[in-house]
Amino acid sequence: MSNSGKYNLTDTSILLTMTSTLQTFVGLATSVIAVRYLSKPSYGSYLQVMFLVNVITMVLTFGMPRSIYYFMPRVINRRKFVFHSYFILNILGLIAFIIIFFGKNTINTLLYNNDMMLVGLGFLGWYIFLSSNGQIYVSVLLSNNNGKTVALTNVLFSVLSFIVITTPLFLGMGLRGVFWGIFLRYIVGYVVKGFVALKSTVGDLSEITCSECLPEQIKYVLPLGLISLVALFASSIDRIIITLFMNIEDFAHYDRGAMQIPIISTLSITVGAVIMPKLVDYYKNANIKDFLHLWHQSIKKVALIVFPSFIFLMICARQIITFLYTERFEDSVIIFQTYLFVLPLSITIFGNVFSAANKNIYLLYMQIGSVLLNAFLSVLMVKAYGSIGPAGATVIMRAALFTSSIIAIRFILNVQLKNIFPWRFLSKLMGCSVVSGIIPFCIVHLIDLSNYLLLMICFPIYLLSYYLITDRCSIINDDDKQTILKWTGIRWVKKQMSI
Repeated sequence: MSNSGKYNLTDTSILLTMTSTLQTFVGLATSVIAVRYLSKPSYGSYLQVMFLVNVITMVLTFGMPRSIYYFMPRVINRRKFVFHSYFILNILGLIAFIIIFFGKNTINTLLYNNDMMLVGLGFLGWYIFLSSNGQIYVSVLLSNNNGKTVALTNVLFSVLSFIVITTPLFLGMGLRGVFWGIFLRYIVGYVVKGFVALKSTVGDLSEITCSECLPEQIKYVLPLGLISLVALFASSIDRIIITLFMNIEDFAHYDRGAMQIPIISTLSITVGAVIMPKLVDYYKNANIKDFLHLWHQSIKKVALIVFPSFIFLMICARQIITFLYTERFEDSVIIFQTYLFVLPLSITIFGNVFSAANKNIYLLYMQIGSVLLNAFLSVLMVKAYGSIGPAGATVIMRAALFTSSIIAIRFILNVQLKNIFPWRFLSKLMGCSVVSGIIPFCIVHLIDLSNYLLLMICFPIYLLSYYLITDRCSIINDDDKQTILKWTGIRWVKKQMSI
């Protein structure tokens, strides 16, 4: 692999992962504050509104973000292409706004019958309109090799989000004040992201239109959009079932148990976005060997973080949940532990492989099967096991989707099943991760200390054990060690000490 390719996979991936992680930490910190300032019904209403924003905007974009990666290298007037994409998303956002604005009373009566949800639904249409076109912002900038700008805006908007959400809470303005703060953040994002995306793209808005690529783009986006839509419901059906079968407080418990983990929840998505343009290029030139090498490298890098995180979080699940959200959310612990089994199945984004090969129809069939399976199991299990049921159904669905994706890619790339994944490396890494957790497991179950102290003791012990064991077993190579030294600041400290 060339140095430039290596930089894209390692440095750019780490940079974007770090900034995406900051966004996740902001959400986590905001939740930690919100549970202490809002009642459970108000907090549940806040979570429900933001869940609806994410679901509906994903439906509206309908595969548009991923299509940007495919078409940006193929169009002459990129700025015109981006402008047309933004225009389409604005129209869709406006339609959603009108439907929600005039239907909010009916929606609240049918689903919630909650006064605070009615207030939230009044803001929901605005949120969707202002955020819909921002969905392609990252795709546009990464296609222009402008990952640093993506990282910078992620940091700025993370800080802004924290300020506009927590300030109303500190001032005693309650949930209504939080909704107004979020509204302000979306207005700023709408203006800034649209301007930056167009400014960073080559072309002239007064020149030729992109009508020559529009039919091809629609043909590409339709199956991709259906895949995204089905995938969205596959990943969200558990929360939808909780919404339909349980109350707003149960939704709050479930959502906190199924929370995103900083770094882990964004890592594979970020790495996948960085390598996507290269995967497209390799497949286009029938370079399957380099295609697999790059994909395997990304899987290994992600797994080095995901596998040990899975084991440590499982061991310290109760301490983490109750420390963050107080003892009131202890019922979320079992949901959190159940959901953790999704992590080892999330070390890569299979959709990137299908999209790079322009075989999105394969993924569509599998996603439809998974959403039907998840819906059936979630309804069945929520009646039998309560809120833990949909969590278990989600894990079963993700395992089925993982298996079917591996089999499909084996035929698309025409390689043997044993060569699809770095199976030996992953098995060895999981074993090292489990062994590293023996001492922290004993500490958690044998020593009676506060949650904070247990976490402060167990985390460095686990981290040190993991590093020593993986180094001893030759899991991490010199390149990994140099990356750790560089991005943890250890290299800089050593340099300063030697001066």
